[in-house]
Amino acid sequence: MTLDDTVGQRAAQILDEAKRILVAGWWVVLAYFLLMTALGTAVDVNASAEDIGGDFGLSVIGVITGYLLIIKLIDMAELAPLGRQAGFGTYFGMSIVIGLATMVGVLLLILPGLYLSIRWSAAYGFALISNEKTLDALGNSWRATEEHVWPIALALLLPTLGFAAGLAVYFTDEALILPLTVALPANVLIYGSTVASTAIGLAVFTCIVNRNAGISDVFE
Repeated sequence: MTLDDTVGQRAAQILDEAKRILVAGWWVVLAYFLLMTALGTAVDVNASAEDIGGDFGLSVIGVITGYLLIIKLIDMAELAPLGRQAGFGTYFGMSIVIGLATMVGVLLLILPGLYLSIRWSAAYGFALISNEKTLDALGNSWRATEEHVWPIALALLLPTLGFAAGLAVYFTDEALILPLTVALPANVLIYGSTVASTAIGLAVFTCIVNRNAGISDVFE
């Protein structure tokens, strides 16, 4: 992928690579999606004001399964030919930094959070594939994506809208316990979008950095 390609062409290349990654790890993707959708729906239809254990437990399971999802996709799509060295600690630290920063950005005016998610979309690739420390991975992702903001934004458009639609249920429905007919579609959107954005993030790394250009070429 080069800057000579149009925005649409670059977005298409990212999506094609994301599709290849998802197909390579299809059974892991399916297992993650079904498990998290089922657990998320179960928590939502049984939630209460006094019991926060379900949400906390779901968050813990989400972090663990999110890690398993991304490393399995890396391995099964052969994104780390020299071997993947970084582990859960790196993933967890990266998730905390990106999650908090993006949340603050969203709370400020939404757009800053979306912009951060675009510029840091390749960070997990740098951390888990190139074995870089968290701050180095974030910085390299920021530099690598500088000239590709619009293609990445276009590639992430549907997952972002799907995730936002799923979350909107929790802000528009005042009931603590959601009916199954509401909770299930919301969780389908949230976890389906999570799977898609994970694959797209890895695809951004491979398209911009790992596969079609050396790091020195990207930073020129």
